[in-house]
Amino acid sequence: MDDDLPVDFQTAETSESSKSLLNTYNPAPKPSSNRYLLLAIILSALLGALTSLGITTLISHLRTASAAHRNDNTLASTSLSQSTTFLQVSPCGSTPSEARAAGCSFDLVSFNWLPPACHDAQLAAAFEKELDDAGMLAWYEDPHRARPLSRAQVATGERSGVYVSLGYHLRHCTAMWRRMHRAIMQGGGGLGRVDGYIWSYHHTRHCEEMLLGRYNESEIGEVFTTEVRIKYPDCGVVL
Repeated sequence: MDDDLPVDFQTAETSESSKSLLNTYNPAPKPSSNRYLLLAIILSALLGALTSLGITTLISHLRTASAAHRNDNTLASTSLSQSTTFLQVSPCGSTPSEARAAGCSFDLVSFNWLPPACHDAQLAAAFEKELDDAGMLAWYEDPHRARPLSRAQVATGERSGVYVSLGYHLRHCTAMWRRMHRAIMQGGGGLGRVDGYIWSYHHTRHCEEMLLGRYNESEIGEVFTTEVRIKYPDCGVVL
């Protein structure tokens, strides 16, 4: 029957059918390019924020590490109240030659020149022995331990900026507390043998931070091995 249709009519029908097929096929539209742009902006902002946070954290860590390193290698300097009065003011002068001329001794515990009244030679000897037994009695000109110094070189009291181990530093702290206690027990009202270095409360706090900083606070707060008992001590020592 279709064979009887005119050729032009068949062509027109085919053309209309093709158009119908084309119009029927309607694929889902692709995501808008604006959506990709917005996503890229959000990701860039997040990356920038994370980078900024990372840099800030790193700087903070480096500063903390630098301060810790400085504390590990520097024995705290004296910081005294202006109201403090001493029996002997600058008894050892301000140079090694002046100190020797004044009869002062160089103390390897604190790296101070001290007059006889404030120098505890017995404690200094015990300090050296304890460090030597622990394998920590050593001094260097640099923090990398490339240039060692002998005891004789250090004991001259003429080399400032000497590097010692953290163990040396920590034992220095405990030795200073022992010296304070021994000075109080040895007469002179207790204070006549106390030098300005250990009298400084700043030094006590510094040593406290050094010692407590060696422990993980989250761990020591979970270990309950210390028994605390009530005590009734006397008060006021008469020498």
